[in-house]
Amino acid sequence: QVLYRKFRFEAEFASVLGQIAKSPAKNQINDPIGVRQFGLATQTEYKAIEDKLRVGFGFGWASGDGNVEGLAPGANGLQVRKGDGPISTFRFHPSYYVDYIFHRRILSRVEGTYYFRPSVEYDFLRNPNGQKFGGGAAIIWSRASQFIQAPGNKRDLGIELDLQLYYQAKDGTLNDDPSKMGGFYSALQYGVFFPLGGLSYLPGEQSAIQAVLPPNGNQAADVSLSTAQTVRLILGVMF
Repeated sequence: QVLYRKFRFEAEFASVLGQIAKSPAKNQINDPIGVRQFGLATQTEYKAIEDKLRVGFGFGWASGDGNVEGLAPGANGLQVRKGDGPISTFRFHPSYYVDYIFHRRILSRVEGTYYFRPSVEYDFLRNPNGQKFGGGAAIIWSRASQFIQAPGNKRDLGIELDLQLYYQAKDGTLNDDPSKMGGFYSALQYGVFFPLGGLSYLPGEQSAIQAVLPPNGNQAADVSLSTAQTVRLILGVMF
């Protein structure tokens, strides 16, 4: 962590290195499978206007695996591998939230992807007793670390826009630091995710799906991508 006046920068890097031995077949040499996984997360923030305005930028990267098709693991938590290269899909902890929809709900975490996240927050009302009311917005551009893992074999996965309004009541005797949460708080959040080519079907897959789906009038079934949206209301009391 680096702190300088109103500026904050934080970074965390993690890796998983090792190997997994395979059970050798008869008269064959046991060649272990390597494990080479890497993850990086950064947060940058600058405060202005009596700390009411906060401009941020986040970046995260989880290494991907060129021997795997698909970003999300199967029902048993494993992924089907096509080759004997190192296992290299890194997965963030699922409670590290960077968006409302794509990584949080569709993938369930950051895994085999990297993202860019500019954001801004502003407190329209901010009192020394902890009471505040404000809003914020963030844009998250997500890409696949290995394009072969994306369903559409393209790196661009999607762009998400997240908006929120938040309110916190004065916290009484808990603390007088407006940067800390206390007492009653609420937030209204809205997110919309626009999928890109990395989440689309391959041309051959589109034809195969349209061949089995009923046509829409005189046209083939629509297999194009559509946006995803979410609305969340949070109400809570800190005590």
